[in-house]
Parts: sequence; C-alpha cells; structure tokens
Amino acid sequence: MADVSEKERDEVNCAVCMDKLTNAKYLKCFHSFCTRCLEHCVRNLKVSCPLCREVTSVPRGIDSLLPNLKATRRVNEAKVRARIETKIQDSGCQCGSCKELGVICLAKSYCVDCEMLICDTCVKAHELLKMTRSHRIIGVLDFQNGVPVDEGDDVREVGVLERRCEKHGSPLTKFCRPCHQPVCPQCALEEHPKLNDHECVSIVDVEGKLAGELKQLLSKIDPNHFDRVANSYKQRLKNSADKAQELKAKINESAQNEVASIYAKIEAKRVDLNARILDIEKVSSRKVAAVLSGIRRLRCRAEKLEGYANELLKTGNPSDILAVKETVTEHLKDIRAEMRKLTSDDSEVDDLDGYTFTPTDWMSANYEPGVGRLEAPTLRGQGECSVAGVFKRRTSTRMTRTTQRPQSALPRLSNTRSLIN
Repeated sequence: MADVSEKERDEVNCAVCMDKLTNAKYLKCFHSFCTRCLEHCVRNLKVSCPLCREVTSVPRGIDSLLPNLKATRRVNEAKVRARIETKIQDSGCQCGSCKELGVICLAKSYCVDCEMLICDTCVKAHELLKMTRSHRIIGVLDFQNGVPVDEGDDVREVGVLERRCEKHGSPLTKFCRPCHQPVCPQCALEEHPKLNDHECVSIVDVEGKLAGELKQLLSKIDPNHFDRVANSYKQRLKNSADKAQELKAKINESAQNEVASIYAKIEAKRVDLNARILDIEKVSSRKVAAVLSGIRRLRCRAEKLEGYANELLKTGNPSDILAVKETVTEHLKDIRAEMRKLTSDDSEVDDLDGYTFTPTDWMSANYEPGVGRLEAPTLRGQGECSVAGVFKRRTSTRMTRTTQRPQSALPRLSNTRSLIN
C-alpha cells in the first residue's frame, strides 16, 4: 500500500514545483507538469522535458498541449474529499439545508455544487427542482467506506471530470467551432461572439461527433504494426551483430597471425643484436682487463721504486744518493713511458662508449619490423657504421678513431704524475 500511495502521489505532484498539479499538461514524452511551470520552461517555442530532456514544440503555446485529465480528476477528487471531511467534522454530519430551517437530521449525501451535506429528503428535492437537478451528489457512506469518488458509472455526474472555466469558474457547456475549444457561457458571449464569426453550440450537441472522430482515429492505431516494425529492426540489429562478430573474428585472427610473424622477426633481430653487443663487450672486457693488469704491474713497480727512494733518502749518505739517482730516474722514465704507451692507444679498447641506439620509428612510412638502429662512432676514413636489427662493420680492417676519446674512457693512474714529477 505504501508503494501505491507513493505512485499516486507522484501522479498528482508536479516534478518542478513539487506541489499538486495545477491545470496539468502532457508533453510529447507524456510527462506531466503544471501549465505555469511549463511556461517558465519555454525557449524559442520549445520545451525541454525537465525529466527526460525530450523537446516538445509548442508553436501555439502551452494551452495547446494535451490536458492530464487523470491528474486533474485525482486533484479534484482530493479537493472534494477535503471539503466533505471538513463539512462532516464541522457539522457532525447534519443536513445543512434542514439546519437552516431549524430541523436537525442526518445527512447521507453531499452536494458538490451547493458544497453542503444533505439528507435523503433534500436529495429528492434536488432531483425535483429544475435549478438543482443537474447538481452533483456524492454518497457520504460510500465516501466513509473509502470508495473512490470517481468510481462507478456516475463519474460524469459526480463532476470530477467536469472542467470549469479558469476565468469565470463556470462549467464548459459551450463549444466554439472555429476555435475548436470548449468555453463557458460567459466566455461565449464575451470572447466568442457571433459578430466575430464565432459559432458556439452546446457541447452536448458536438460531443458525440467529436467522440466518434476520436474513436475513428484511435482505430487506426494498430499495435501489431509497431511490433512488426520493431521486430524487423530487431532482426536487422541481430544480423548486424552477427556480421560484426564474424568480421571481428577474422580481423582478430589476421591480426594475431601478423603480430606473431612480426614478433618472430623482431625477436630474431633482438637476439642477433644482443649477441653482437655481447661479442663486442667480451672483446672490450679482455682488452680492458689487459690494460688494467699492465696498470697494476706498473703501479707495483712505481710503489716499490718509491719505497726504495724514500728509504735511501732517510738512511743513505750523499754519495749513495748520488750513485743511484741516475738509475732511479731511468726507472721512473721507463715507468712513465710504459704508462703512456699503455693508456694512449685507446683504439685497442672498443668498450661500446660512443655507440648509440635509436628505436624503430613505428610511424615511419618505410617501417619494417625491427628493433632499432645501433650506430657506431664515426671513424677515420670510414662512414658511419649502423645496423637495423643486426650490427655489421663496413670494413674488416682496423678503423682509427677521429673523435677524441672521452676522459671517462679509461681511468688514469692517479699518482703516476706525482711519482714521475
């Protein structure tokens, strides 16, 4: 019951102002709002639904939209119920007409037009008098038992569906043919006179014809037609999905095969490049190891010679010093010469310093599967050595470097100069 009440509350409440729907109108999406709220949403003769954002054109204004009769009926029913409850509480369910005559009797009905609780006698009097014969009567007992006000075949008689003129409050009993809209008798005289080519007739006279025209229009709506069209598009959607699945499977298979082929080529070149670099590194390591061994040997000689010279300076006499000075000097010169020879010929050591690697440009127009370019330093008398995936020398003869060896290529013996100088 809570869900039903909440649903009913949503049906009669405006989602914009959050109040009861007033003169509710349907947009094209069949969301309903108050006329006044919709008027604030008009932009360039168009209204964007506050809930779903679907646009509805209103070239003739908000009043031209379909009225929400269901919401109007529920709102009016709520108003009628509120009035009846107030009357019952205030009068103790006594007949208002008899009470004015000083007679107290139980009221069993409520006259919507008189807004008064009345007894059975007064109900009969209403039915006899011409001026009250058309008044709308609601049973109090039915109301107290929770029977909806609009339930039954007497909905129109109850007046919940009856629309009234917003300007005069009178029932809309006339119909203007040129304007094609219902009006009250006073509006028919003031705003729809015959002098202005308006033809107003009783709404009862045209009700049957208009209802017949509406039924004829509704008969042309074939729900099966919508189903057939929807099913055809569903089939097209299924066929498209199946075709897309087939094409994607072929594309994925082709891509996987191509990726495997490219990966195999790249992997082979990667292995070859790493092997070449490993070979260069091994050769370089052997040469560097030989240089380091020579440096250690010369350093050992220099340290021993230094120790000998220091000991001589401490304990030897001048004649001893003078006797060996020339020999010590020759030893130092010999160490310096060997050190210079050992460290000056860097071309013997290819330690990969100066080599560069440029990754493959995947966006290049001439792209071929590969790892990249390994480029050797520029050598005297030769062009640049490079490979794309595989390293190759352009000549088998020794290449002498023209570029100066970087200072960090080989470590120098830090104390050699101090020993010699």
